[in-house]
Formats: sequence, C-alpha cells, structure tokens
Amino acid sequence: MEKLSQKSFLWILQGICAIHRKPFSAELAQQQLAAPYTVDALQKALGVFGFDAASRSVKALHLHQEAFPLMAWMSTQEENVEAALSPALILQADQVSVLVAEAGDATR
Repeated sequence: MEKLSQKSFLWILQGICAIHRKPFSAELAQQQLAAPYTVDALQKALGVFGFDAASRSVKALHLHQEAFPLMAWMSTQEENVEAALSPALILQADQVSVLVAEAGDATR
C-alpha cells in the first residue's frame, strides 16, 4: 500500500476538480476523507467526487492515446532519503512531448 502525504493527496484531488471545473474545498475534504492517505484511498476519493479512476501502467509512447488528465506517480529517491511517491498530472501528450504539472509548480 503506497502512502501519500495529506498535502499530495489533497493536491491531486484539487487539481482534478479544477480541471473539470468542479467545486473543491480542502477543509471539507479533510473532514470527509480520513487518513491513511494511500493510492487506493485516492482512487476511492476520486469516485466520491464523481470521477472514474483506475490504476494501470501506460508506456510513455502510448500516452497520447489516453483521456486526459492522467495521474502519474513520480518516484524520488535520493541518498539517505526513503523512496517516496509524489503525484503529478499529465495534462497533455503527443508522440514526442508530455505536459506535466507537479505540486508546487507555479501557475500563471
């Protein structure tokens, strides 16, 4: 069971709701969606918000054939730091490029 930080969990929910122009309140989500924050819990939470979320692997070459946005899990592994997953949203892709948004990216 892959664990997520509460911040990452809420970021992905908020991002997907924003893309689909659905209202989102981090305060309400925190009250209604209790820890532990895992990938499975995120899929269930997305279902509560009315999204159809499923987990599967897709090769980068085939991303352009998918419906967007997609959730991606970025793996970070540095010396003396435990490997962790951080979510990203794939907003668009073609056969050579991928547009990815990560938590903390500046919005303009």
